[in-house]
Amino acid sequence: MKGRIMAAATNTLEDERQLLVGCIEDAFEAIRLLPGLDANGPALVWLADHLLDARRQTAKES
Repeated sequence: MKGRIMAAATNTLEDERQLLVGCIEDAFEAIRLLPGLDANGPALVWLADHLLDARRQTAKES
């Protein structure tokens, strides 16, 4: 039973990590295309955070 709980926790963490990585990738690509913004700066963190919030909200609704 403990192995199943650990596997479920690992899957949940992996899913969360994949969601976060996807948000960072999408934010980087979007910001990279905008002139005057540093794709490695605070704008990346801000946009990735907002994308993550939006995707979590969408996942809750579906």
